[in-house]
Amino acid sequence: MKKISTKEIADSLRTDINWPALNSLIIHIGSSLNNRKDRFQKSDLLERAVEKFSYGILKYIDEEGRDFYYTKFNVHLEMKFISYGIHKRTGSKRDNINSIILLNSRNTNTHVNLPPKYSDFVMVVDEISSAVISKEKISPYVKSHGDGLMAHKVCMGECELITYPSDYAVSTPIRIKSYKDRLENLQEVYLNDIMKAIGLPVHFKQYRHDTSNTLLKFMKK
Repeated sequence: MKKISTKEIADSLRTDINWPALNSLIIHIGSSLNNRKDRFQKSDLLERAVEKFSYGILKYIDEEGRDFYYTKFNVHLEMKFISYGIHKRTGSKRDNINSIILLNSRNTNTHVNLPPKYSDFVMVVDEISSAVISKEKISPYVKSHGDGLMAHKVCMGECELITYPSDYAVSTPIRIKSYKDRLENLQEVYLNDIMKAIGLPVHFKQYRHDTSNTLLKFMKK
């Protein structure tokens, strides 16, 4: 079987993903999910969005080192969002991508190199552009870093650009409640439902008037 080139992957990704839609989402999320607690939520949300905005051509599989199965080419892709990692805010292209966390094992890392089953390609996305690099090209840049593997100062010459800043001249503004606000509301609704299900009063005023009796009943169940 003919080996798929990085340029073929880049050219195909350019049309297989609705990039303006993804860009509008990235702008809407902004910095709201940048703190340490929310970063995994952000990456998960963007990865699921790619599956949606490619209408399943990139199937989200969420395996270690494999975010997507690219059905068209029978290859796997890992996706990384790096804020202005490819192009600067001014629109000028960087000479290299400073650092890409390729594996985050959360204190269980045993790798010094990318594992054999790691994705065939890594897709890097920022606010105004995107690029892809093959596993072979990125491997020389990989170093063990704390609880995972990181690629340091990856030369842009090793990458193929998928989209450019000029592709995002106009983005569609999204005027809906933020994902973070929705998540907090969902947690509130869920916890209220738990309290109702076990017979606890939901509101503080009710709780003050009916504490010991309700709690004792619950403890006896």
